[in-house]
This record gives sequence, structure tokens and C-alpha cells, in this order.
Amino acid sequence: MRFTSSIECWLRNGLALGLVLAVAGCQDRDGEGVPGDRDADDECVPCDGHFDIRGAEDLDAIASCDSISGYLWMTDQAWLTEVDLPCLESVELSLYVEDNPSLTELQLPRFRSAGRHVRIQHNETLVRVDGLESLESVGLDLQISH
Repeated sequence: MRFTSSIECWLRNGLALGLVLAVAGCQDRDGEGVPGDRDADDECVPCDGHFDIRGAEDLDAIASCDSISGYLWMTDQAWLTEVDLPCLESVELSLYVEDNPSLTELQLPRFRSAGRHVRIQHNETLVRVDGLESLESVGLDLQISH
């Protein structure tokens, strides 16, 4: 099975639905008739290493991660408008979502823990954060601010 970026997927299918960043493949994964869409019922897997999100392909690469053995950084990315990580439950080190001037929506519906830090701050257009009600533990500090 070959996975493509979400942009290629939507363009190839002739859909002008805008940029969907958290899509990992170009098939109808959940039987709802939308090629490339993902939800929490899709296969989730552990991911090893550190992830510094610098482009849509980096975000696509972690769309199926239920855990990350290092850190996850999404910082200083003007292109980033939406983040939907339906599988992510834990980050062994830290989760940083900072200084993303176009970010409007952050969805982490299964996120439960971070070993060190969770920092969601300085995202001036962020109006929707879903999923933090599942948060059970943060090792050192939790910082959330506009």
C-alpha cells in the first residue's frame, strides 16, 4: 500500500475541500465515503523518536501514532492551520504547540499523558482545542495560553 500526502490525495480525486493536514492515506479508510479521512477507529501504532513538524508530510507521518517515544514539536509554522491527531495518546517527553500564527484548531481526542511538558501557547488564532479533557498526567508542567 502506498501512502501519499493529503494534498496529492485531494487533488487526484478532484476535491477542492481545502488543505487537510492530518490525513495519512488516499483511500476510504473508515468506510464513510471520504478518501483519505482518518478517525480514532483506524489503526494506531507506536512511533519511535522525536518529531519536529516542519511540513504537511511530517504531520502526515505521525497521523497514526498512538504514542511517541520522544518529543513532539509544532513550533513557528505559519502554514499550520489545523492539527488533528486522532490516535495520539501519549508523548514520552514533551508536546509543544507554540508560535503558530495561523493555527485555528487543535484536536487531540485521545491524548492522556506527557512525561515532561505540555505547552500550547502563543498561537494567536487558535480558537478550538479538543481532547484535553482526556489528559491524566503531565510529568513537569502544563502551560496553556493564547
